[in-house]
Amino acid sequence: MKPLVELVSEWSRFEEHHPSPTLEAFAGYLVARGKANEGGKKGKEKQGQLARIIGRLASAYALYHRAAMVDMHLPTPDSFYYLNSLNQLGEVKKMVLIQYHFAETTTGMLAINTLIAEGFIKERADPDDGRAKLVKLTEKGTRKLQACMRQAVKVNDMIFSGLPDETIDLCCQLLSPQEKKHSQLAVQLKSEPFDAMHAAIMKEAKPS
Repeated sequence: MKPLVELVSEWSRFEEHHPSPTLEAFAGYLVARGKANEGGKKGKEKQGQLARIIGRLASAYALYHRAAMVDMHLPTPDSFYYLNSLNQLGEVKKMVLIQYHFAETTTGMLAINTLIAEGFIKERADPDDGRAKLVKLTEKGTRKLQACMRQAVKVNDMIFSGLPDETIDLCCQLLSPQEKKHSQLAVQLKSEPFDAMHAAIMKEAKPS
């Protein structure tokens, strides 16, 4: 295959999985793919390596983040995440916030009600659904989140220290579609046994 034709074919495959591709991201993708091929790892090995990298980074992030929040006087270890999510989502139903965190209903309700008791968020009846409650940040909660964010930014600096911005941009471009997909699927399937989860996701992944 001629190089130009091969390049166009690669762009087409890249564009299929990345709805808003950029030339910079595509160039980084080609470089990363070339390095991966040089490593000699095959499909399942590559998946295992990436899962291990993501898992180890997530564990390190959680460790640093817990340490950063020690002096923030939050009621629970997950409080920052709930406050930050409400800041992004705005006023939402309690169950929407719980599902956003892939949490069990009992665990999520406890976290939310603790934040209500502390005055960091407030609730009101949903005018469109008499059985549901809407929650949002209070001024006190916003101030607390702003203080916590100054620490959280330091954690991000620690995790990504030494990585150039273009590499971070490329990682976001490549992994965002998977994050969006599993943000929906994980909520839909969280009550299913693992084999049912696996079957549904693998069926969804197959081209029609």
